Amino acid sequence: MGPGASAPACPRCGTTVPANARFCRNCGLTLTAAMGASSEPPLLPTFAAGYGPSATDDYPSPGAGYAAQGANGQGPYSYQYPVGDYADFEPYEQKPKGSFWRSLWGVLVISSLVMLVLGVSAFALYYYPSLCTVGSRNGLRNDIALPCGLTYQNQLDRSNSATGKGSKEWIYTVDGMTPPQVKAFYESKLPEGGWTISTAAAQSSQVPPGGLIGCKGPTAALIYGTQGTVQEGDFAFSPPPQGSVLIIILIPISNGSLPAGVCPGS
Repeated sequence: MGPGASAPACPRCGTTVPANARFCRNCGLTLTAAMGASSEPPLLPTFAAGYGPSATDDYPSPGAGYAAQGANGQGPYSYQYPVGDYADFEPYEQKPKGSFWRSLWGVLVISSLVMLVLGVSAFALYYYPSLCTVGSRNGLRNDIALPCGLTYQNQLDRSNSATGKGSKEWIYTVDGMTPPQVKAFYESKLPEGGWTISTAAAQSSQVPPGGLIGCKGPTAALIYGTQGTVQEGDFAFSPPPQGSVLIIILIPISNGSLPAGVCPGS
C-alpha cells in the first residue's frame, strides 16, 4: 500500500482490512466480490498434453483428445488424454440379467402349463365324449357309448315286435355322422364297454345294412344308422342334413328272437 492511501474497510461491518485480504477477519465477508472485483471466472489455462482434469464422467478411449472454448468465450484450450495412464483400462461390463424362464420359478411355471395342456387334452380325449351326451341317455345303459352331436328323440318298448319280449329301443338323431361312420364308431366303442361284436350277425337278415350286433352277458345290442326316415308307430324321425338317425335296440338273448349263433346262448 502506498503512502497516504487509506486501508480499505469491510463493506458489511466497517472493519479495516488489508488491501489484498480476501475475507473480512471480523464478519467473514468475501471481500473480492463485495468490493467490486470482477466476478467473471478466470480464463481456463491451456494444458499440456497428458495433463489436466477429466473432460467427462466416462472414460474415453486411450489417446482421445478434447478441445473447448474458455469460460469467457476465449480460447481454445485443449489437452490429450495420456495413452499410458489408460492403456490397461478395461471398460466395465454389466452382467446380463438372469432370464426368468431359466430360473426355478420359470421352470415351475412352464411345467404347470405343460401339465395343464396335457390334462385338458386327456379330458378331451377320454372324458368329454361321455360328458357331452350325459343328458341324452334317457335310461340307456352306460356301457354303450354315444357320439357327441346327437339329440334324443324317443324310447320305445318293442316287446310286441320282431325283436321279442323285453326288447327296448332308443332313437336319436346325430349331426355330421353318416351310417358308415356310425358303424365305425361302434366297432371301436362297443369293445371298450365290454361288448363282443358278433361276426355271425352280418349274415342275419334281422340286421339292417350297415348295422351290427354286440353281445354281452344275457343281452344283445342291435345298432345301426340310417339316412332315411324311420317310422315307429305314429312317429316319424328324419335325419339332420349330413347326419343320421341312430337306432339302438337292446334284446334279451333268452327271448329267442335272435338267429342261432349270433350271440352265445341264442
